[in-house]
Amino acid sequence: KKLGKMSDAAALKELRSRILPQLNEAVTRLASVELDADAPVRKDYDILLSYAIAQRDMIIAVADYLEDSNPARERKVAELRAQAAQAFKQYQQRQAK
Repeated sequence: KKLGKMSDAAALKELRSRILPQLNEAVTRLASVELDADAPVRKDYDILLSYAIAQRDMIIAVADYLEDSNPARERKVAELRAQAAQAFKQYQQRQAK
């Protein structure tokens, strides 16, 4: 099978029909976990949840950008990518302790 570039329309369809529903479900499941405020893993949980939300929101922004090519959406993708990267870095630093 030849590997080729996916068209924007095909990428958008894939994002909206398959990837985003799965991400939304994963974020919903993660957000539904109940932890005491003073649970030892609470800080890690909060960081991972913020990472998951930023990743999901970034994919939404990518899909929105593919729909309308609005430069503001491109900036939003970059902002959300930075948020996700920061959360992941925080998590890694906490794990290194």
